[in-house]
Amino acid sequence: LTHPEPLTMKVTKREIGFLAKYTPQQAHWRSAQPIEIGEILRTEAASYLQLELPDRTEIVAGPESTFELTSLEGTGSTRTLKLRFLKGSFEWRVRAAGDGPEQVIVETPNTVIHHRGKKGADARFGTECLIKLSRDEERVTTTEILCPHGSVAVDHYKPLSNGVAFINTNIVAPGSVLTVMGRHGLGLEVLQKEIPAADLPALTARLRVTHAH
Repeated sequence: LTHPEPLTMKVTKREIGFLAKYTPQQAHWRSAQPIEIGEILRTEAASYLQLELPDRTEIVAGPESTFELTSLEGTGSTRTLKLRFLKGSFEWRVRAAGDGPEQVIVETPNTVIHHRGKKGADARFGTECLIKLSRDEERVTTTEILCPHGSVAVDHYKPLSNGVAFINTNIVAPGSVLTVMGRHGLGLEVLQKEIPAADLPALTARLRVTHAH
C-alpha cells in the first residue's frame, strides 16, 4: 500500500487535518475534504483512510474500521490529541521531529493508550503504534497493541472480587505485544509477552494495516 504524497492543505481552528482515501475501485489514494473534531469515520471492505495533521501525525485505518476524532486541545507542550478507535485495525505515527502533539490519547472499548510526547518517542523514528480490535460472538473485545518504534502506556480497568475496579498500566515498547480482552471498559484478561526476534516480522505484518498491498 503506497502512501499518498504529503498534502499542504491549510486547516481552520475546528478542522484538525485532512484525509486521503484508498478504494479498490480506484486503486490509488485520493485526497478528500478537511476533517473536523467530532466526526466519526468508517471504512468499507478493502478501503483505507489516512488522516494527516499539519504536524504530520498520521492515523491509517484499515478495511471495515471505525474511529472518532474526539478532541484537540492546548498548544505547544500542552497540546493533546484524543481519538476513539471503535472497530478494526489502525496504524498511528507521531514524528520524531517537528511540532507534533505532546500527547496523543487513544481510547478503545477496553483500554486507554497514551503517547507521552518525547518521553515515549524513538529519537530517530518517533513512535509507531499498531492497534487491532476484534469482537467475538459474546461481545468480548480483544485489543492487540504493538509498537515497532517508540513506546506507549496502556491503561485498563481490572475488576476486584468486591466489585471495585482499579487502573492497571502496561508499557508497550518494541519487542513486546500487549493483548487485552474484556467488555464494558474492563480488561478481564491481560497478556503481555516478549516476542522472539525471529517471530517479530510476522506478527508486525499481521497487525500492520498496510501489509496487504
